[in-house]
Amino acid sequence: MSQNVVIFDLETQRDIASVGGRDYLERLGVSVGVAYHVGEGRFYHFDESQMGELVALLQRADLVVGYNIRHFDFRVLSAYTEANLSALPTCDLLEEIERVLGHRVKLDTLAKNTLGLRKSADGIMALQWWREGQVDLIRDYCQQDVDVTRRLWEYGHAHGHLWYWDHQQNMRRPVPVQW
Repeated sequence: MSQNVVIFDLETQRDIASVGGRDYLERLGVSVGVAYHVGEGRFYHFDESQMGELVALLQRADLVVGYNIRHFDFRVLSAYTEANLSALPTCDLLEEIERVLGHRVKLDTLAKNTLGLRKSADGIMALQWWREGQVDLIRDYCQQDVDVTRRLWEYGHAHGHLWYWDHQQNMRRPVPVQW
């Protein structure tokens, strides 16, 4: 496994409804970006003025990992760069899970069933913190999401599966992954 892996997440300044819907994710604006470099074992924090630095970090990576990054984070980030983010070598955990199961699973559900962890907040709360100017709380929340994503990616890499709650069978079940 390459050590030049970057796991990242973004939080936004606006909600989807306020920009006209999912067709306009580029209008959401970034409040905070957080990345974790596996080889360095450290987190990086970015504000809106530093999106060029985040893009450069992603472009140097052998692999970019995230949760729903192809359909959300890359589109939001595209407002800050001319780079073709979709061309980056990417492992989108949500895409992988959806491909296998045929439906989406929340990050919190995978974290709870695989790692015994819960997310500390959600995107709605992050938007409220943005309106209140509490950027430190957004940064902490975003970092926790990146850390959960990192731990899920590492678990899946080591064990070949993650765990989710199957509502039809009313039981915890493994979902095979290959990354």
